[in-house]
Amino acid sequence: MRVGVIGVVTQETSTLVSPGGIKGIEFGDPVEAVNRVARQLTDGDESNGEADVIVAEYHEGGASNEDDATAKPTIDEQKAASPVFKKIVDDTDPAVDVIFTAHTHMKYSYTDPAHNGRPVIQTGSYAANIGQVVLDYDKATGTVTYRKSGNVAVDTSKSDDELAAAGDDTVRNVKDIVDAAVAKGQEEGSKPVGSIAADITTAFKDGARDDRASESTMGNLVADSLLDSLSSEDRGGAEIGVVNPGGLRAEFCKTGDNEKCTIAADGTITYAQANAVLPFLNNLWTTTLTGAQFKEALEQQWQTDADGNVPSRPYLQLGLSHNVSYTYDPNAAQGNHITSVTVNGKPLDLKREYRIGSFSFLLQGGDNFRAFAAGKDTKDTGLVDRDAWIDYISKNSPLKPRYDRRAVAVTGIPADGKVTAGTSFDLQFSKLTLTSLGVPAETKLVATIDGTEVGSAAVKDGDTATLQVAVPAGLPAGAATLTVKAVTNGTTVTLPLTVAAGTSTEPQPGKPGQTEQPGQTKPGTGDERHNGANNAAGNGGNAGAVEQLSQTGAPVVAVVVAMMALLAAGLTAVRTSKRADRIR
Repeated sequence: MRVGVIGVVTQETSTLVSPGGIKGIEFGDPVEAVNRVARQLTDGDESNGEADVIVAEYHEGGASNEDDATAKPTIDEQKAASPVFKKIVDDTDPAVDVIFTAHTHMKYSYTDPAHNGRPVIQTGSYAANIGQVVLDYDKATGTVTYRKSGNVAVDTSKSDDELAAAGDDTVRNVKDIVDAAVAKGQEEGSKPVGSIAADITTAFKDGARDDRASESTMGNLVADSLLDSLSSEDRGGAEIGVVNPGGLRAEFCKTGDNEKCTIAADGTITYAQANAVLPFLNNLWTTTLTGAQFKEALEQQWQTDADGNVPSRPYLQLGLSHNVSYTYDPNAAQGNHITSVTVNGKPLDLKREYRIGSFSFLLQGGDNFRAFAAGKDTKDTGLVDRDAWIDYISKNSPLKPRYDRRAVAVTGIPADGKVTAGTSFDLQFSKLTLTSLGVPAETKLVATIDGTEVGSAAVKDGDTATLQVAVPAGLPAGAATLTVKAVTNGTTVTLPLTVAAGTSTEPQPGKPGQTEQPGQTKPGTGDERHNGANNAAGNGGNAGAVEQLSQTGAPVVAVVVAMMALLAAGLTAVRTSKRADRIR
């Protein structure tokens, strides 16, 4: 019998590799490619090949994991979560008997009832499983039937030494080659280059590393290293460091609580461990973007390809140097997620130019971040990422993780930042604690406007909070800055505000003996300052005088005329009391 194996890569390949290496190559629809070849293998024409059994191997796959903590998704739920997976399952030619998938690093095994129980399988990552499919082929009828399929965990109970000693010649021959390479690698790789004070890792989800949709301590550290390495004028003059999450391939774990991130108990980082984090040997580049282009790059974290299609990873979280932070609305429409950006403590200037430092892969537009490729004065520094990274580690050890978020999900921000003195508004925060290992849960948010505390809120489960911001009634009209700081991890949100004066709400004249309203101060009590309710009414600097006169039943017009008459008579209000201080 003849078995045909058709291999295809994801249509996203052009966004996943350095664009400079694939010029002139087009990546078409993988399902169409599989179907085209499947038809050739079953058309009876021996000249173009024939097959009795056909296997399709897609470097593309579903977005959900059968080991998810919440629930094991069904094949229909998997299709609903990933349009790409749905097309692979539903539209692959019926002549294909088995579908192996990859790329998304998920573990699942399905049989598709719509295609006679055709197996659809993916094995996770790091060779943790063998995906096995067993079929029966009837030579007489040419019929293929399904027997079983599934993921089988790799047996690591026996070492290569044990297998070689047991007489496995293949293992012995390979082992001799590998041992020689490992010995040399260990000699160089075991040399110490620095140390860490605590765990620094990628984002974790359901116990697994490399959640590329979440911010991480490792991503932010590498971004900081890029800013440090590329900030001098002779190295490009970078003002912002940026990292794509897929470039981070290992962890630094002092505690050794994860099998893929164990280093020495004293926190020593070896050359090999440092190299494992950035193994791709990208050159470091710099480019110039306007503030508007940089904001566009942040928007492109919500992924679409050049044709507007959503890829299998619909969101990729950039790592940013510590001098950059931003807020976003996770529920906004495509292209409208970013609500504010702060660079070096100041609002992003959309017209100003900023120098960006990153890997050649990202600045050529890799991972669908096309805004970076639109930069000008792009330069190759000649530095290799590994070398600059190890140099940074050596100069800054022991490395300490930063637990603050650079990206904060916030909703409820007033439109255009416009607020009125004396009013309040609610902000909703989510995803407040990084999911990297060792990050303490956030506990509290404190808000200030130009240094004055205006609200605080407890953080629920380290993740969400609703913060009421009370705009001070006496806040001058004009520009102001709202700063929200997380007390545990130091996450800081900076939002520019435009303050408008409050609107007058004095009681109607001619009603002596009226009930005192909240915020009013009874004359003669010795403390006639006004709280938010009065100041929100727009009483401004002469609030006390207006209140006292209005409570006598005098019309407001008469108040103004009387004051003008006093001033015309040459009388001077001497600031000798709190009430006199309010009349100016």
